[in-house]
Parts: sequence; structure tokens; C-alpha cells
Amino acid sequence: MRKISLLLLALTFFNCTEKEAPKNVTVTSNPIEGGTVAPPTGEHLEGEIFSFSATANSGYEFLNWSGDLSGSDNPASVLVDADKSITANFGLLDSEAPSLVVSPSAQTIEVGGTFTLPQVSASDGVDGDLSSSVTVSGEDQVDTDVEGSYEITYSVTDAAGNIATATHTVNVIADPNGDDDLDGVVNINDNCPNTESGTVVDDSGCADLAPPVITLEQTELTIEAGDSFTAPIATASDLVDGDLSNNVAIRGATFDTSVVG
Repeated sequence: MRKISLLLLALTFFNCTEKEAPKNVTVTSNPIEGGTVAPPTGEHLEGEIFSFSATANSGYEFLNWSGDLSGSDNPASVLVDADKSITANFGLLDSEAPSLVVSPSAQTIEVGGTFTLPQVSASDGVDGDLSSSVTVSGEDQVDTDVEGSYEITYSVTDAAGNIATATHTVNVIADPNGDDDLDGVVNINDNCPNTESGTVVDDSGCADLAPPVITLEQTELTIEAGDSFTAPIATASDLVDGDLSNNVAIRGATFDTSVVG
């Protein structure tokens, strides 16, 4: 009887020592707001094949795996042979074209004169500064000895293939002091020499499309319930019309100051 008991004890001890502890597989998202991974982090038996997938949130795309797994296969699987730490990497989905600024957008010179290249800059929300990647066409077509209007086109493409274009117009004129389009701006200062009759223009001879700028002395005001309210001072200015402060209209300034809100 004693021999049998010892044998059972030995078998029990052997079985306990042979049992392997589960392995911990941790899968995280980078950045956290970029997306999710399913199934979630957990414990798995050694030798198990653990499969999981990454799902990007709106505005993001799945890029690749890093840590104890590489590549971009999605879904993906790993052999659980040890504790593992895996990261699903997400990137911003780039669907917006770069910002391309050409300043000024036009210039006017006299026949035989020299035109000056404009300032050009380009930037992208994902790729950053792209100014060195801007291409230009039409610059060699500008003939300053021949009266006319010449258009130079600038273009830039980001890594996602989004394209932005902008133009610069060179107006070559024969009579710098004339006013060919009768807009009140002499030709040498007129960057838009073909303005339609009756169009309100700015100092450069181009249509006045920019709205006035309104500036408030205070943009936010806090008062106690029951106190009186005085509307903040507002000023307004326009590139063409100048000071428009006296034309500012105030709406929504009537409310009950006895009610908290």
C-alpha cells in the first residue's frame, strides 16, 4: 500500500512540473486614436497560433506591425512560443492636397522690362515643407519684348499623390501710364489688366473679393447675473474701402442678464 501511494505522489509531482504557464501576447495601437486590434491582448498557450487584425479609425490607415512582428499583412498571425509585444502602426490618411502659395499672383511690367520671379512656398499636413518639390512650367514662354499676358504654372505633389497648382501672370504692357481697362488703376500698377467694366477693384487693379476685417476689443466677456452688459468696441477695415468701423452692425446683443447662461 505504501509503494502505491509513493508512486501516485511521484506521478502527481511529475504532471505538475510538466504543465507550462500561459504566454502573454500584448498588441497595442500607435497612435492610440489611430485604430484598434482584435481580438484584444490576452494569455495564450505555448504552441498556439494567435491570429488578429487591425482596423483603422476614420481619417487613419493601417501601416504595418512592429515589435515582435514585422510586415504589413493584415490580418496577421504569430506562433506563441514566448511572451510577445506587438504594435499596430497607423498613419493619417492623406486625402488633402498641399497648400501652394505664389505671391504675388501677378505682376505688370513695361515692354522691354524685366519680370521678377514670385515667392513660392508649399506645405502639406502630412509631408511638411514641400517648397523644394515645386515644379514650374511656362516661365520660358514669357517674352518681355512682346506686349501680352503670360501665365506661369506652379505645381506640387505630396507622397499620397495629391496635387496642388497655382499660377502667376506676367502682363507686358506698352503704355505704363495708361488705363486700358478703365478701372482707375494705371497699367503699370494693374495686375489684372482685363477687368470688366464696372468691377470694383483694389490697388492692384484686381476685383475686390476680400471681405472687410472686423476686430473686437474683447471676444469674450463674463458678467454676474443681474449686471448690465456693454457690447465691446468693434473696428472694421477694408483693403479698398478703408475704415468701415461706422458701418459695423451689431446683432444678438439683446439678452436677459438676470439669467445665467
